[in-house]
Amino acid sequence: MKRILAFILAAALLLCACGGEPPEVKLKVDATSVTPTGLSYSVTVEGKGKISFDPNGYYIEHNEGGAWSEVSASKPAAGTAVEFEEGSAEESIDWSAVYGELKGGIYKLHLYVTVDGEVKNLTCDFEIITVQPE
Repeated sequence: MKRILAFILAAALLLCACGGEPPEVKLKVDATSVTPTGLSYSVTVEGKGKISFDPNGYYIEHNEGGAWSEVSASKPAAGTAVEFEEGSAEESIDWSAVYGELKGGIYKLHLYVTVDGEVKNLTCDFEIITVQPE
């Protein structure tokens, strides 16, 4: 009897483990697109799952001396939701109305994405390089 119970328990655990992992979702900034007033990025899903996000549902942090701090926004951004189930979506951000023109430095983009009903905060670092006139 104990062997049968152990077998049933093992089979149930195996079925739960194989029950489908949530898809992996990645955020990538196009480094060639970064300017003091915006950038382009892509959200990619590996596997299949229902993905939705507001392209303007983001915030930015600035790294100063190794410490991250949120950049002050003058007003919240608003946008229209993007939805897809596999592949990727490419979007652009123009934050000039929200943050103005950002100075040179290391930043982190935070984007809230809903994956199969669960909200995730995707992040990606980027750098704004400013050239000083001679």
